[in-house]
Amino acid sequence: MTTWRKMQPWDALPVFSLMREFYDRRIGAGTVTDAQLWDSLERCAGEYPHLEGFVVFEDQTLAGYAMLSRGYDPAQNCETLLLQEFYVDRPFRAGGCGDRFLRALPTLCPDCGYVAIADTAGEGVWRPLGYRRNANYYVAACRKVEDAAPNP
Repeated sequence: MTTWRKMQPWDALPVFSLMREFYDRRIGAGTVTDAQLWDSLERCAGEYPHLEGFVVFEDQTLAGYAMLSRGYDPAQNCETLLLQEFYVDRPFRAGGCGDRFLRALPTLCPDCGYVAIADTAGEGVWRPLGYRRNANYYVAACRKVEDAAPNP
């Protein structure tokens, strides 16, 4: 069963290892320093208002993490969240863990107008997860808490 919650300070060490793997594979070992990763983790799990982190679990085992930055859309008169990073560890990718989290993400942020994802993967990937093309992003409107599905 896939579950998730906001990142807490005690998540930093296990998430750090996932972040290190993400960056080493994505842009090359040594390009992003450990100090930079720790800074991001402290912001995600702390009181920093512009970056929010989530941890994703599969059967109570850490499976991945997400980092979202907060912004504001003056045309829509609402706060927005932009998915900056999303990583699911290899053993959990084929089981749909990531898809379940991305489907639920708009319900996790009821105080904002929408969640946006900048990706070139295309409609076939994002539409089944509830996201629609809007300029350079795929977006999903956030739902009010009372309308949100509970975390399984």
